[in-house]
Amino acid sequence: MLFFQVLDFHYQFYYTCSMKWVENHEYYYEDEPIRLTPERAGNLPPKEYRKMRELAFGSPFSRNNDAKIFYLQARYMERFEDDCPYAQELLHYFPTYQSLSMAELRGYFTWRTRLRHGILEKTSLSYAYLYLYELLHQIGSETKEDGLDALLWFYEHYSALEPHIRRYARRWIADYAIYYNLPVEQVRDYVNADFDEALIALRDCDSADDEALFPAIMRLSSYHLEKSKAYKKYPDELSQVLCRAYRGLNARYAGRYGRPYSQKLFGNPARVWYTPFRSAVFFGHQKFDHYEYRVSPVQCYRCERDQWSLERGYFSSLRDRTLGVFVRAADRLIREAYGVKPTLKPGTETKTMVRFLS
Repeated sequence: MLFFQVLDFHYQFYYTCSMKWVENHEYYYEDEPIRLTPERAGNLPPKEYRKMRELAFGSPFSRNNDAKIFYLQARYMERFEDDCPYAQELLHYFPTYQSLSMAELRGYFTWRTRLRHGILEKTSLSYAYLYLYELLHQIGSETKEDGLDALLWFYEHYSALEPHIRRYARRWIADYAIYYNLPVEQVRDYVNADFDEALIALRDCDSADDEALFPAIMRLSSYHLEKSKAYKKYPDELSQVLCRAYRGLNARYAGRYGRPYSQKLFGNPARVWYTPFRSAVFFGHQKFDHYEYRVSPVQCYRCERDQWSLERGYFSSLRDRTLGVFVRAADRLIREAYGVKPTLKPGTETKTMVRFLS
């Protein structure tokens, strides 16, 4: 009796070769499977892994669309659970199921199983991103609203354990609302809505009252006035001075150039290409045509024949240095007027700024 073992990458099969006697007194051999012992069978991964891998083998998408393979596999494994931890640190860029070894893959689903049962544990960053990729595809969520709740919950709680996920996850939360058409109010902190409101107040400063204009100036200025001793002692005086001076600068600039002063600070309206879930493994499983998602009057996302773009009423969404110079000049002058120490030396403010502030 001759035994031999055939191994592939994922599963083990055992055979025996039995000798057969034929009429011409010659022997020949044929394969017969050996039944796996309970001990051997217990070491094999659950059959779901093999079936999940088969979704990629021979697929027409296997060479040019890893994202679609991930999506199909994630749907198949949506409710799967495992109990086989993986203790080693894992580092994969753009992790997918296909990029993980069997041990790593089982470790991921074990961690996910515990997470879904309410046990949040810090794990390899690659596992955390893999889970985020699932959430972006609504894996494990009955509705898109449930998916957003799960995404927000994971971001809030897991970022406390691993701050690195904040870099991309914040943007993906905004993309999730845009892609699945969820109310802006649910993601205000992630779609720059406060910047838009402040910019609109600056643009329409003549019709905006001081209660709207002053916080807008503070929000968009690179100079943090809230830390100033003068502001803490004389907030009303600084509000009045800054709002009056800004309206003066705006009128002067608009009269000369026919544009609001805010456009000088933050640039002209722009239309740029936009990619939902950029830097994530994401398959665009929804089709769009003539789709519009408006965050505010100055920020709108559009999709025409699956081509995405962003239209916004500004070029830069960063705090502005010129506005910061203007606010600092106001702080300096208020300190001089009311004797607040320490005083500030003149900075790079222009004579025109000082004239309107005085």
